[in-house]
Amino acid sequence: MSYFYERFGEITLPIFNRDANLAPAAAKTRIMSTAAGAFDADGSGRSAQQFPHSLSIDAFVSEDDAAAQRVLLDAVRAAVGTRAYLYRRADDDETVQRAHCRLVNLTIDRSYKQRRAYQPIRMEFQQLEAWAGTATSWVLDDGEVLDDGLTVDASDYSVSLTSVPALQTIEVGGNLPVTDAILTVTAGSAALSNPAFTATDVDLRWTGTIPIGQSLVIDCGAASVLLAGADAYSGLSLGAGHAIEEWLRLEPGSTPLTLNVSGTLTGASWSVYFRERWA
Repeated sequence: MSYFYERFGEITLPIFNRDANLAPAAAKTRIMSTAAGAFDADGSGRSAQQFPHSLSIDAFVSEDDAAAQRVLLDAVRAAVGTRAYLYRRADDDETVQRAHCRLVNLTIDRSYKQRRAYQPIRMEFQQLEAWAGTATSWVLDDGEVLDDGLTVDASDYSVSLTSVPALQTIEVGGNLPVTDAILTVTAGSAALSNPAFTATDVDLRWTGTIPIGQSLVIDCGAASVLLAGADAYSGLSLGAGHAIEEWLRLEPGSTPLTLNVSGTLTGASWSVYFRERWA
């Protein structure tokens, strides 16, 4: 055992005689046949996960009384077709991970002998993304969910800009690379211009000016760039040192990330926000 599915959205899943499909998503291969054999577009690198990915849970609904049984079954019935976070909890340390999933099918078969006892059900999901673990922020001591998000909105990697180049060493847990980090540069008492993020095989640049007290937000997963809340994608470019398909890839382990920016740094800051990714 490694994990058990605990909750879908606001629904606590049945726990009795539970069987579940815990297989990871298959690789999204990019291999083509050639005259010489085959061409692998991913080379020596990791292939992306292929989504959607099918998951299923078989369990018995067995509540204290018939009324409670009906409440849970009605809630599960109503959830068919909806998308929400499916949560799984680790068996060893009870850490929680989540992934957006859609409940696409519910099977309920009832026999005469089950009419006043238990109700077997089968829930079938389509997983839409990799499992996300701990975010770059603090949690309560017991690790419980806050605001359906596992953690509060803060970043361990939010620091003042006192000199450039500025360096943060990003520690990434999980067992998959993070490709959807959010980079933020905030100007203080003076405008900043032309920020550039560099790491191994990463050379991510933005040309323009960040006004006093405003933020530039680069969402590497959504491929969006916002300046003071307005679209600023046109200023983004990849420098000569950029050698990956993604804007930023943080592999499990340590990644030194450097920021260069022009302007007076008084009151300025920058941050990196992400969640661990798990297969």
